[in-house]
Amino acid sequence: MKRADLKKEGKNSLKKHYWVFVLLCLVATFIGAEFQGTLSAVHSFRTLDADLSADGVKLFNGVLNQAADSVFGRTNGVFADAVNAYYSGSIGLTIANVVEGLTNSADATHVIMIIGAAFIYLIFIFFVIQTFLVASRRVFLEGRIYEKVSFYRLFYLFRIQKFMNIVKAMAVLFIFRFLWTLTIIGGFIKYYSYRLVPYLLAENPDLKPLQAITLSRRMMDGHKWECFILDLSFLGWGVLSLLSFGLVGIFYLNPYKQSTMCEFYVAIRESAQESKLVNADTLKDIYLYQKAEAELLNSVYEKKSKVSNPVIQEEDGIKAFLYRNFGIRIGNDPKILERDAQKVCELEDLVIEASGQGASYPTRLGVFPEKEKHLWAETHNYLRSYSITSLILIYFAMCMIGWVWEVTQFLILDGTFIKRGVLHGPWLPIYGVGAVLILTLLYRFRKTPTKNFWMIVLICGLVEYYTSFFLQLFFNAEWWDYSGYFLNINGRICAEGSLVFGLGGMMIVYVLAPFLDTFFKKFSFKVTFPLCMVLILLFSADLVYSFGHPNTGKDITDYSSRVIYEKSSQVAEKKYIKNDFPDHYQVT
Repeated sequence: MKRADLKKEGKNSLKKHYWVFVLLCLVATFIGAEFQGTLSAVHSFRTLDADLSADGVKLFNGVLNQAADSVFGRTNGVFADAVNAYYSGSIGLTIANVVEGLTNSADATHVIMIIGAAFIYLIFIFFVIQTFLVASRRVFLEGRIYEKVSFYRLFYLFRIQKFMNIVKAMAVLFIFRFLWTLTIIGGFIKYYSYRLVPYLLAENPDLKPLQAITLSRRMMDGHKWECFILDLSFLGWGVLSLLSFGLVGIFYLNPYKQSTMCEFYVAIRESAQESKLVNADTLKDIYLYQKAEAELLNSVYEKKSKVSNPVIQEEDGIKAFLYRNFGIRIGNDPKILERDAQKVCELEDLVIEASGQGASYPTRLGVFPEKEKHLWAETHNYLRSYSITSLILIYFAMCMIGWVWEVTQFLILDGTFIKRGVLHGPWLPIYGVGAVLILTLLYRFRKTPTKNFWMIVLICGLVEYYTSFFLQLFFNAEWWDYSGYFLNINGRICAEGSLVFGLGGMMIVYVLAPFLDTFFKKFSFKVTFPLCMVLILLFSADLVYSFGHPNTGKDITDYSSRVIYEKSSQVAEKKYIKNDFPDHYQVT
């Protein structure tokens, strides 16, 4: 095994599936699954910017210190931040006061708070983070030899009904690693001993926990040092990532390292099977490593297309134009509803055709049978069109979800209920506008999730920027300010926020919007139409009133006070510190 050869093959794999691999690693970074150094670089920029500020912008330092004192040590990821805030924020203090009142013991309260935070975080670790590690390895492995690999292969474990097997196996691995970290050097050695477990489970999800761990340990005997040197060989790229505040990591280093590590696993696997290592014969998914013969593929994928000729033609007028270009359905035209159903078949046929031609992994030849129709059932059909009433209801649903999201953030982090937004009602129009725009303007991009993601980032960035601009123009006030964030533009948008909006937009397009539309279809037009009218009237009244009397005040448009946290022997103590400079923060 030569490192140069592994890296060369890793680069070739990355070139074939660049945007898919980048997006996978980006998701892993934000949920805290791996590549935490990327976010740390972004946070470092914020801290650096704060330290260089004329008035000493120190807010982010306090947040980072708070995260550093979390019950699991220094952790990264959106969910980890929420758990840390729960434990040490004011909402945590409120809960602590209630618990202490019941137990009459500060020590017992402290223990209960730690257990509560640990329980919430462990649930997320086992059911999301750890399973994502295995699913993403599967995508990288399939991308080695196949020209086409879909982002939806992440749902491979659900399609073969092995999700809970992976949860159990990765939970045992997590416990083993945690226990070894209690020793002086065991944690470092076992990190490399167990390094192959996610790859083994990605190939054979039926492995038992101890079986996978033991097999990884045996396969890594004599190869741990090689793996360590391989990691060190990326040190130069790591320095560049640090100097670029995470950009090199996001757009090159992270997927490059993952692709190369897949090549390392393949080489170790081949060596183990040649030496007839115990249980190496359980790794028998041969089509992960070689393509099936054309004759075999033709015999298995002889299924003909179920799709007839499109029923919506050019001469059908404005309805066809709105449907084809924006996915907007006027009324319940049977032809359009039939076309929506056909799109599900089209997508299935594209996947089947790619597999039959050897361009993607042949699911019908896999070790575990997969449900080909599972992802594109009618209730999950993301290629569907949306009626006007459905778009209106989705708009208001997203407005309210966005409002709840931001209010909850302040409630957790600051411990205060703050009615966010310009309007007085429980809605933030920027979320609704963004949702409707990405569902309509980006309708043609839905078949290609990676392209759709970056288009969502662009659309949401434009919406957020110009919303901020016009709010400041008309009301001479700011409802948010990203000054100090990495790659911010006039404090109106920033790279970190736009990427989060991109991930949220993907969730809307491929999960939430289809679910809401299916739910709204259960009600007749006699119910949905009056509901839309009532919501529009209430929203319009709020809009007119707020134009003259916008929602302003402390923590909404006034940045003169913020929350800081000080560590005490029992729980965090919160203090408010006033600052005479409205656009900056000061921590003493």
